[in-house]
Amino acid sequence: MQIREGKSVLYQNGGSAIANGDVVIMGNTVGVALESIGATTGTGMVAVEGVYSIPKVTGAVIGIGQTVFWDVSAGNVDDNAATAAAGDIKNGMIAMESAGSGILAIEVKLTPGSGVVHS
Repeated sequence: MQIREGKSVLYQNGGSAIANGDVVIMGNTVGVALESIGATTGTGMVAVEGVYSIPKVTGAVIGIGQTVFWDVSAGNVDDNAATAAAGDIKNGMIAMESAGSGILAIEVKLTPGSGVVHS
Protein backbone atom coordinates (compact mmCIF):
# COMPACT_ATOMS: atom_id res chain seq x y z
CA MET A 1 0.00 0.00 0.00
CA GLN A 2 1.41 3.39 -1.04
CA ILE A 3 1.88 5.80 1.85
CA ARG A 4 2.65 8.92 -0.24
CA GLU A 5 4.23 9.93 -3.55
CA GLY A 6 7.65 10.52 -2.02
CA LYS A 7 8.43 13.75 -3.89
CA SER A 8 9.21 15.53 -0.63
CA VAL A 9 10.27 14.72 2.92
CA LEU A 10 9.69 16.30 6.30
CA TYR A 11 13.15 17.54 7.26
CA GLN A 12 14.35 18.06 10.85
CA ASN A 13 16.92 20.85 10.75
CA GLY A 14 19.98 20.51 12.95
CA GLY A 15 21.85 23.58 11.70
CA SER A 16 21.38 27.15 10.51
CA ALA A 17 18.04 28.52 9.33
CA ILE A 18 17.05 27.46 5.81
CA ALA A 19 15.18 29.79 3.44
CA ASN A 20 12.47 28.69 1.04
CA GLY A 21 14.27 27.59 -2.14
CA ASP A 22 17.62 26.84 -0.48
CA VAL A 23 19.44 23.62 -1.34
CA VAL A 24 19.34 21.11 1.51
CA ILE A 25 21.79 18.21 1.70
CA MET A 26 20.49 15.06 3.39
CA GLY A 27 23.16 12.35 3.36
CA ASN A 28 23.79 11.71 -0.34
CA THR A 29 20.55 13.38 -1.44
CA VAL A 30 20.18 16.93 -2.76
CA GLY A 31 16.86 18.57 -1.96
CA VAL A 32 15.26 22.02 -2.16
CA ALA A 33 13.42 23.61 0.76
CA LEU A 34 9.75 24.16 -0.03
CA GLU A 35 9.38 26.55 2.90
CA SER A 36 11.53 28.38 5.42
CA ILE A 37 12.84 26.06 8.13
CA GLY A 38 13.95 27.41 11.50
CA ALA A 39 17.45 26.88 12.88
CA THR A 40 18.46 23.94 15.08
CA THR A 41 15.07 22.31 15.73
CA GLY A 42 12.89 23.60 12.88
CA THR A 43 11.03 21.22 10.62
CA GLY A 44 9.78 21.73 7.09
CA MET A 45 9.17 20.12 3.74
CA VAL A 46 12.06 19.54 1.34
CA ALA A 47 11.56 18.43 -2.28
CA VAL A 48 13.67 15.47 -3.44
CA GLU A 49 12.17 15.30 -6.94
CA GLY A 50 11.37 17.92 -9.55
CA VAL A 51 13.10 20.68 -11.51
CA TYR A 52 14.42 23.73 -9.67
CA SER A 53 16.51 26.78 -10.48
CA ILE A 54 19.52 26.83 -8.18
CA PRO A 55 22.78 28.82 -7.99
CA LYS A 56 25.66 27.82 -10.27
CA VAL A 57 29.40 28.47 -10.11
CA THR A 58 29.88 31.54 -12.32
CA GLY A 59 32.67 30.09 -14.46
CA ALA A 60 31.11 26.65 -14.99
CA VAL A 61 30.00 25.69 -18.49
CA ILE A 62 27.21 23.12 -18.30
CA GLY A 63 25.36 21.39 -21.13
CA ILE A 64 21.78 20.21 -21.04
CA GLY A 65 21.57 16.63 -19.77
CA GLN A 66 24.94 16.76 -18.03
CA THR A 67 25.18 15.43 -14.49
CA VAL A 68 26.35 18.14 -12.13
CA PHE A 69 27.50 18.26 -8.54
CA TRP A 70 26.73 20.40 -5.52
CA ASP A 71 29.83 22.22 -4.31
CA VAL A 72 29.19 22.46 -0.57
CA SER A 73 31.88 25.07 0.09
CA ALA A 74 30.72 27.39 -2.71
CA GLY A 75 27.01 26.70 -2.21
CA ASN A 76 26.58 26.27 -5.97
CA VAL A 77 26.18 23.70 -8.73
CA ASP A 78 29.39 22.98 -10.63
CA ASP A 79 30.16 21.03 -13.79
CA ASN A 80 31.78 17.61 -13.68
CA ALA A 81 34.97 19.04 -15.24
CA ALA A 82 35.68 20.68 -11.87
CA THR A 83 37.47 18.75 -9.15
CA ALA A 84 35.09 17.77 -6.38
CA ALA A 85 36.21 18.30 -2.78
CA ALA A 86 35.39 16.20 0.25
CA GLY A 87 31.70 16.54 1.10
CA ASP A 88 30.53 17.62 -2.36
CA ILE A 89 27.53 15.68 -3.71
CA LYS A 90 28.25 14.20 -7.15
CA ASN A 91 25.60 12.96 -9.61
CA GLY A 92 22.62 14.11 -7.56
CA MET A 93 21.24 16.35 -10.31
CA ILE A 94 20.93 16.64 -14.10
CA ALA A 95 21.07 19.97 -15.97
CA MET A 96 17.75 20.71 -17.67
CA GLU A 97 19.21 23.60 -19.66
CA SER A 98 22.60 24.75 -20.90
CA ALA A 99 24.34 27.50 -18.94
CA GLY A 100 27.62 29.13 -19.92
CA SER A 101 30.22 31.07 -18.01
CA GLY A 102 28.74 34.14 -16.33
CA ILE A 103 25.30 32.58 -15.79
CA LEU A 104 24.46 32.56 -12.07
CA ALA A 105 21.68 29.94 -11.90
CA ILE A 106 20.64 26.79 -13.72
CA GLU A 107 17.56 24.58 -13.87
CA VAL A 108 18.34 21.10 -12.60
CA LYS A 109 16.34 17.94 -12.07
CA LEU A 110 16.83 16.36 -8.67
CA THR A 111 17.68 12.67 -8.98
CA PRO A 112 17.20 11.05 -5.57
CA GLY A 113 19.18 7.94 -4.80
CA SER A 114 21.93 8.70 -7.33
CA GLY A 115 24.08 11.16 -5.39
CA VAL A 116 27.43 10.22 -3.94
CA VAL A 117 29.26 12.14 -1.20
CA HIS A 118 32.79 12.76 -2.46
CA SER A 119 35.49 11.76 0.01
